[in-house]
Amino acid sequence: MDNHTNNYDLPIDLTREFIKARNLLHNISQVSWSYSVLNKKHPIDSLSIEGAEQLISAYKDLIDDARQLLIPRENTPQEED
Repeated sequence: MDNHTNNYDLPIDLTREFIKARNLLHNISQVSWSYSVLNKKHPIDSLSIEGAEQLISAYKDLIDDARQLLIPRENTPQEED
């Protein structure tokens, strides 16, 4: 018999923790992907001043998105376990 346990045998709380961690990493990856797309579509050596300002603004939005993912909001009610 195989020593590995079936995934269906995981306790609910461990499964929830696993899903939360996986979702967080996925969302961080999406922010990184967005950054890559911006860089590919708007190379720095081809930007006008206005384009550079817009790209900087987009970068700041992505930084805010990442920050919100990683730093819990103080005013958000905590989930009850």
